Amino acid sequence: MRKTTAMALILAVPLLGACTENASSDTEDGDPRTVSVTSTEDGCELSTTEVPAGTITFEVANQGSQVTEFYLLGDDGLRILGEVENVGPQLTRELVVNAADGSYVTACKPGMKGEGIRADFTVTESDEAPAVSANDQQLVEAALANYAAYVQDQSDQLLTKTQQFVDLYQSGKDAEARALYPRPACTGSGSRPWPSPSATSTR
Repeated sequence: MRKTTAMALILAVPLLGACTENASSDTEDGDPRTVSVTSTEDGCELSTTEVPAGTITFEVANQGSQVTEFYLLGDDGLRILGEVENVGPQLTRELVVNAADGSYVTACKPGMKGEGIRADFTVTESDEAPAVSANDQQLVEAALANYAAYVQDQSDQLLTKTQQFVDLYQSGKDAEARALYPRPACTGSGSRPWPSPSATSTR
């Protein structure tokens, strides 16, 4: 429950929002916040890698032969701040992101797999930068604190259960050790039972 609440609070804050749509022909030429992206089999070319803060539009054109994706990531290269998926060959789609100043990472994913073709992307300060109210900032901080507590709690529980399993197994109490965890899920026909004690490795 805490995890759901934390994530909902984070997503509710209008610090960075994103949406996607099919590209239209009425985009104003010369808009400093419009970035043309050309995705190919082995390339991800942006018309610029630096824009002012505000509402940024990425016009993603797929010039390759595979379906592609485009991502705007945080400076850690992990957090997904905006994405547009399923851009078919010879098609163009838009990703619209409301971004504050800072360092980001862009990525095209031809074939929709792997880490993609990445590059650094910079958003500079601007009068149109999205602002965060004091109340919103408090919600963000509370959400992050709650989520951190949730992760720590889950990690502690996992460590405790794992240590119990190891202690029982090393003392020869195989049945009790197995009872701590459900039978693992299996694929294919039938279920696969736990190995017998004689089949386990030497302690």
